[in-house]
Amino acid sequence: MKKFFTVLSLSCFVCFNLLSLDFNISGEFGAYIINAFEDMEYNGTSTQFQNDLNFSIFSENNSRLAMQLLTGAKLFSANNSVLADMNQLFIQFPVKDFSVFYIGKKVVNLGFSRKFSLFNRINPETINALSSSFAGSGIIEFDAFYNDFLNFQTLLYYGDFNRTDTPDTFSFENLSGLLKYDLYHYPFTFSALLYAEGFRDFPFGLSCSFQLFNGIFYLDYLYSSSILFGLRYSLPGAVVLNYEYLYNGNNFSTNNLSKHNMFLSLTWNPSFLPSLTIGLQFQLWASSFIDAEYMGLVFSPYVGYSFYQNLSGGLSMRFPIGEPSSLFVLAIRRQTAVALELRFRY
Repeated sequence: MKKFFTVLSLSCFVCFNLLSLDFNISGEFGAYIINAFEDMEYNGTSTQFQNDLNFSIFSENNSRLAMQLLTGAKLFSANNSVLADMNQLFIQFPVKDFSVFYIGKKVVNLGFSRKFSLFNRINPETINALSSSFAGSGIIEFDAFYNDFLNFQTLLYYGDFNRTDTPDTFSFENLSGLLKYDLYHYPFTFSALLYAEGFRDFPFGLSCSFQLFNGIFYLDYLYSSSILFGLRYSLPGAVVLNYEYLYNGNNFSTNNLSKHNMFLSLTWNPSFLPSLTIGLQFQLWASSFIDAEYMGLVFSPYVGYSFYQNLSGGLSMRFPIGEPSSLFVLAIRRQTAVALELRFRY
């Protein structure tokens, strides 16, 4: 099934070039070197080299071909490995003046959340030493934007939420759908989602947001008592605050979440040196707030600098806090890591 969507996207790419009289190319390339200790006791180290390439072609009629390629290698450890994956490869083109059609392998973004994706039941998540990423799924998507009160997103996607990998052998049990309604009326937004997973289960979700002063507050609810609260707020002195709390009433182990999940970040761009970015992140996973043995806390400082308009770099670190016996959802979250990043945009 994955091969089918890849071949279909490449065929659309050929048509895209034949029909486009003029087009523009833009993209981004990032290279990372990550050195990580295997556990919180600083026993053993591994070095990872990782690249990501984002590539888009825009035609004069607002059609677009997008691709995201990830490559990496883990060296100098007991489990050396090499990876390469096409996270996204899809084409989009407008239908009249109010709708867009997508087909291919695509990451579907739902909701305002930047850290805990409560509504992400489509794209499998991969936890890395310093961050997480989402792999695209084979989709056919149609988005319609009529006015502030009437907007729809419908898609048919192939994937099994209970697994992080879907086999190439086609199965109707892994064929699912999504219908999403959006209302935009400043300063308020509202969304309603209905999934059809395997066209047997029909979970639903609700989302709303409200803009107040220099920030945005958002609330997500997924059936069976999972709820997320978040805010993004601009503070005086060019400081941006981002906070999220997720109560995972469903205990989705496949979604890499604990029962209680919290994330806090502060980012500062000093006015006297606008090319500099300094950030701090705190993340907490907890099955219970009563016993510290069932908590995991990570502290991550970051500093970045924009050398030119299209070239930037950064240094980030990751420090787990707590006893080695603390309950981290994934073993990789116990790693202390340092990463050097270089990013080029074109």
